[in-house]
This record gives sequence, C-alpha cells and structure tokens, in this order.
Amino acid sequence: MGFVFYDVETTGLSPAFDQITEFAAIRTDDVLTPIDRLEVRLRLMPHVLPSPDALCLTGTSIEDLLASERPSFVSGMSLIAQTLRKWSPSTIIGYNSTRFDERFLHHGFYQTLHPAYLTSRNQNSRGDALRLARAVHALRPEALKAGVGGNGDLSFGLGGVCVANGYVTGAHHEAMADTEALLWLCKLISEKAPDLWSQFLRFTSKRSAADFLKNEDAVLLFDPRRDDLGIRYVSWLGASEKDGNCHYCIDLTADIASLANMDDGALSAVLVSSGSSLRRVRINASPLMMPIYEVEGLENAPDEAFFTGQVATLRSQTGLTDRLLTIAKANETDYPSSPHVESQLYGQLIPFEEEDKMAAFHAASWEQRASFLNTFADRRLFQLGRRILFYERPDLLDSVLRQKMADGLALRMGGAGGTVPWMTFETATRAINAYVTRDPRTAEIIRSYRTYLDRLIQQSVAA
Repeated sequence: MGFVFYDVETTGLSPAFDQITEFAAIRTDDVLTPIDRLEVRLRLMPHVLPSPDALCLTGTSIEDLLASERPSFVSGMSLIAQTLRKWSPSTIIGYNSTRFDERFLHHGFYQTLHPAYLTSRNQNSRGDALRLARAVHALRPEALKAGVGGNGDLSFGLGGVCVANGYVTGAHHEAMADTEALLWLCKLISEKAPDLWSQFLRFTSKRSAADFLKNEDAVLLFDPRRDDLGIRYVSWLGASEKDGNCHYCIDLTADIASLANMDDGALSAVLVSSGSSLRRVRINASPLMMPIYEVEGLENAPDEAFFTGQVATLRSQTGLTDRLLTIAKANETDYPSSPHVESQLYGQLIPFEEEDKMAAFHAASWEQRASFLNTFADRRLFQLGRRILFYERPDLLDSVLRQKMADGLALRMGGAGGTVPWMTFETATRAINAYVTRDPRTAEIIRSYRTYLDRLIQQSVAA
C-alpha cells in the first residue's frame, strides 16, 4: 500500500479564505523508501490577500506568489488531485495535518471542483504524526526528544523535534524541506519505537479506531494541546447522530459515582463546563490510542486495577451511560450556514452525480466548460465554476457578467461594506503597519507587499 508524506504552505490560517501556495509530497514503499515525489508552487488567486505574517514566515515575496511560471491555483490543485489519485491507495501522513494541512486540501479541492475528501477516499487512510511524536516522547523518551521552545519549555514543532534528534534540517516552512524532515522523523520512530509506530498506523483507518473504542473497556487516548501532553484515560459511550465521525467517551479519572448521583440538570452543567470529563474522539482524525493494559513507562499513571474499578462502577450505574450520551448529544453545536460559498463545504455533502459533472468539467476544453455551469444542480458548484472561468478564461464570459464579477472582486477586497472573514485592503494595511522586523529580507518582503497593496487600492478607487 505504501505511504504519502506531505506538507503545505499557505497565505494565512483560514482554510476557506486563504489558499495553498506550496504543496510537497513524497511517496514511499511500505518500508519508507522514497519512490516518487511532487512539488508544486501555486500562483496567488486574485481575490486572496496574504497575511504579512505568512509571507515573512515562509520568506516568500508577493512578486514570487504572482510569478507567471507558477501554475494557477486551479491548474496546481488539479495536478495535486491527479497525483493523489494515481498514488492511491496509500496511508497519507502530515504533521499537525488534521487541524491544518488537510483542511486546506479539502477547501482547495472543493474550490477547484475536485472531490474534497481525496485523502480519505480511494481506500486511502490518514495519519497525523504530531500526535505520534507526542506519544513517543511520553512513553519512550529515550527514543524521541522534544524540541525546546523560546521559554525553555517542551516544543513539538516539526523542525525543533527533528533538530533535537539529530536531523540536519534545510529550510523551515518550505514545503518539500518540511516533507523530507517529516519522512525522516517517521523513519526514526519506526526504528526506535516500532510498537508505537504500528499502533499509530492501526488507527489511520477510522473503522479500526471505531471498533477499538467500542470493544475496549478502558483506553489510553492521546489528545494533545499546545500546553498539555493530552494523556486521557477514557471509556466509550457512543457516537454522535449528527456526525458519525464524532464518538463520545467519559474520562475514567472522574468521580463516576458522584456523576451517577447527580440529577440531569447538575450532570449537564458539569459535562458542558470547562474541564469537563466528557471527551470527543474523531475517528477520522487518526486518534492515537492504546489499551490500558499495554501502557508501560508512563509516569504517574494509575494502575490497571483502578481503571478496572472505574469501568465496573460506570457499568453498574443503571442508565448512566445513556444519560451521559444523551446530554453529550443535546449539547452538540449547530453551526449556522455561511453566506459565503468558500465556507459552505462542510455543511452539505456534494452528491456523487455532481462529482461526475465535476470530472466532466475538467475533462472538457475551456470553450466547453462554460456550458457545464448550468448543469450543476448544486448552487455552490455553479458559483465556484463561474469564478474559475473568470480567473482562467474571462473571454468566455459575456461582457456584462465579466464586469459584474470584476466589480464584485473590488467590493470583496474592499471589505464588502462590513466585517468579513477574509483579509481586506484595510486589514492587510493594518497588519503591514503593525509589522516590526530588523531582518533586511523580511523588511523587503513587507515593503514590496505594501507597494502591491497600494497599487490594488488605487486601481479599485479608479474603477
């Protein structure tokens, strides 16, 4: 089956309203020997204003992002989609990818009319090596050192962890360099902690994760946060009805007997409070788990007998599991639908018959693609397809629509008359003015971005 290791660089932190600027991936065989690779640097879309922080972090100038030799965003995402299909099935691994890189891939594919979830379809499975690194450091500290943060505390940034363990790194925040570092780190772990590597790979399949949660009475779950290693001892309650990928567990260090004695109002208040003993596990996000009886070398861990007793108490309290699960489901968040097409991906699945039309859209000539727009029953695809034509072949749109979309672009970048979730002329200017640096290269990136932004603002006013 093999592996695909990957990394992305972006214009900012919002998967819906920023974009991928670099994508790199290395395909390997089952023993992590590289057999293929892909590196793509994508051109900036006309409606996206990068964050100055993102430009300076990656050392990328605005001129570089606009360079004609870069493929357009549509062409670049199409190449990425084609390559991932060709490399399927694989286990696809990133670093902090479930919260960042993969969401950018989802939105990038969606906005260019490709199936959004390519990394989890075609028999692919997914893994996030950040969780793995945290777990290995906690359980096998002799196998993996943590990095050191600016305050001397532990850091699990990819570059810091690799350097701490002897890797001679290249550039940081450059997609291929980070992908090579990620592959090196996973090789190191597979050699020095093969049992944890195997456990990690087991739960890159969401079916395996769900079955494990249901069939083990007590589970060690790694649920890391920035300032918390995230070691939890949990027992499964059940799955969400709104989102089958979300499963609920109870923290076994809680006072189970006290919870059982609470009425529904008090129990609900405790479960929705900060520091709640209710835990959510996303089985499609490569959770890292172990049976309690296999845990060794973890400091201050209660012994197995304690958890056996807690599970017995939980099961002996008639109806407690059902009450806990009912309260968990009742307090699920309902997210309002967005008026912006970019952030409408997760609210509603795109029907398979629409995906057939998307494939036909990409297979057709540009002249033919314009005729595809009205075949989309899903309004989102019509809007996104029209934007693709406007950016790639505006000559195929009639002059009235072309002017209307140009006016809409100017209005969007100007802020659209209110508070919006994307970078505007005003917010970008404010961020530039607030940026302080003593590094000459970074100062030049900021200076050139200011010039670019001033030119766009003048063009907008003139129009």
